[in-house]
Amino acid sequence: MGNTSLGVLILLLWKILLCCGQAPAPVLTIDPNWSTFYTKESVTFRCDMNEGKDNDWEYHIRKVQQQVIYSSDKSFILEHLYTGHSGEYQCCGYRRETHSIKCSNTVLITVLDAPRASLTAGSTTIPLGGSVTLSCSMGPSAGWKYKWFRQTSGSSYVLVRSDNEENKDIAITKGGIYQCAGIRGNPNFYYSDWVTIQITISNKVFVTRQPKWPQTFSGETVTLTCEVQGGETTKWTCEWRRSGSFIHKTNSKDWTFRVFKFNSGDYMCQCRKTDDWYSLTTWSEAITLSVSAGTSNAQLRADSTELPVGGRVTLTCSINSSSSSSPSSSDWKYFWYRSNKSSEPLTKQQAVFPSNGKISVSEEGQYWCRGGRGEPVYYTDYSNHIRIITVSSPASASLPVILTVGPLSGIILIILLLLLWRYRRSKGLFCIRSKVLKNTSQSPTTSHGVNQAESHEYTSPLQGGTHLYDFVKSSEVVENVADKSGEVTYSLIEIKNLRKMRRPHEPEEGTIYSEVRTEPAGKWSPSATDAAALYEIRTGTVLGNNATM
Repeated sequence: MGNTSLGVLILLLWKILLCCGQAPAPVLTIDPNWSTFYTKESVTFRCDMNEGKDNDWEYHIRKVQQQVIYSSDKSFILEHLYTGHSGEYQCCGYRRETHSIKCSNTVLITVLDAPRASLTAGSTTIPLGGSVTLSCSMGPSAGWKYKWFRQTSGSSYVLVRSDNEENKDIAITKGGIYQCAGIRGNPNFYYSDWVTIQITISNKVFVTRQPKWPQTFSGETVTLTCEVQGGETTKWTCEWRRSGSFIHKTNSKDWTFRVFKFNSGDYMCQCRKTDDWYSLTTWSEAITLSVSAGTSNAQLRADSTELPVGGRVTLTCSINSSSSSSPSSSDWKYFWYRSNKSSEPLTKQQAVFPSNGKISVSEEGQYWCRGGRGEPVYYTDYSNHIRIITVSSPASASLPVILTVGPLSGIILIILLLLLWRYRRSKGLFCIRSKVLKNTSQSPTTSHGVNQAESHEYTSPLQGGTHLYDFVKSSEVVENVADKSGEVTYSLIEIKNLRKMRRPHEPEEGTIYSEVRTEPAGKWSPSATDAAALYEIRTGTVLGNNATM
């Protein structure tokens, strides 16, 4: 009984030694030996049974807690990893001769989404003569190498540096756009974002303004120029800031714009080479632009508003503004207008321009002016208007009066003389007629002579020996008196012997006295008495110094 128990114990110990004294257990390894993988990467599983020959075994690589068999070979490559491949893996071997199964240790892998490289720069501007350090990182995972790329304006990116070292950090001295890529695997590139690095050039920059007026009005046009010393032949692209804020970019050094009150401020510029976008200047010092909110207007003055005949008047135009500072007159060009504002400005053929802001005119009319400056021209408001009138000198003014009054006075004098002559003649004839009628009424012989001679001319007999009567009658006058539409004049002319007549003054020999009687037509007919007054001529001889009618 004792011998039997001993034998069983010895057999059990032998089996234990047989089982535990065999070769080491199988081992599962991965290549690359990373704990973390990224999507689209690959991993190689290798199962080593550590016993017998490799072909003595049938291999099974599987994910723990899953019955999925990935391979029946000793090695297995799992490609295009994704996050679902994360977990523990184990391999087991089945030996065909002994029908025994042996399993390895487990290996844990983690699969993450594809990373992106992170590029950082110590500065984005390379100082004069200096450099900038760039760093590329793929996070805490291992096994990375890096490649660097640079792109300049107008070109594709170029490889800057690539070697077998972990060149995670590089120092650069050129401007451009930089990018890095993390590499591991067969091969997998993980690119960073692009980082722009600019290099500062040594050329000094300053801002100039044209026109250089002490005062600028709203609506005028100015040109700012970003001057780069030593870069006159280089093409530049410039950026502009006003009071620290970016406002404009130009494809040249010049910036022309129309200004208003809100454009007032401090202006700075910075330029970069057109053919090397990443080489740029420093910022210039600021220049102050002040724009007046007020308007400018012109004021017109005249040395006289009276234009002498053949003379000239000088007009002066000046510019006033609503601000306290006065613009320089040399900045302005003046435009002159006559008659109305819509007319074309006066030219040198129409007026004389002795100097800027002055005009000499020789024509009367209403005048305006206004100022203009810049390109395109900025015009002020129109000035007040001044009316110029022509006046005559005293000497020249009397000449037309003389020329007018002289002939008029002569005509008036002639009319007055004619009227006087008419008056004197009418008065004389009236006296003669009155005398004849008196004498005729006392001389029947004369009346008888008149009645007897109705249609013939006759000579009356002499009266008293001292008078010589020559009486002429026309019967047609007597008969047609009533038919005349106007007045009928009867004339009696008497020439007397003035020996027995006395007058206050002695008439000269041959004096003729005339008397005219005027009667309206149709109201009077000559009677026998009045007939003797018609066309009677009396002739007498002056015999002495005393005579009477």
